[in-house]
Amino acid sequence: MLKNMVIGKHQKGIVVTKEYSNEFNTVTVEKIVVLMEEIAVLESRYEDHNSGNLRTAVSVLRNRVNELKGKVHD
Repeated sequence: MLKNMVIGKHQKGIVVTKEYSNEFNTVTVEKIVVLMEEIAVLESRYEDHNSGNLRTAVSVLRNRVNELKGKVHD
């Protein structure tokens, strides 16, 4: 089943839509899986000290995962 998703607006109020389908969902879910795998790798590198950059990277990736989860449709 194809649906439309608003992806932006042009200056004169014209709305641009993008069709998405199960294929779109599949690609999005694959991205989520890859990001979650990367999060696990980074978390395995945590140390007691000097891991702030890794923790920041994990936080950014988790936010991106949450953003993508919001884009997955039934």
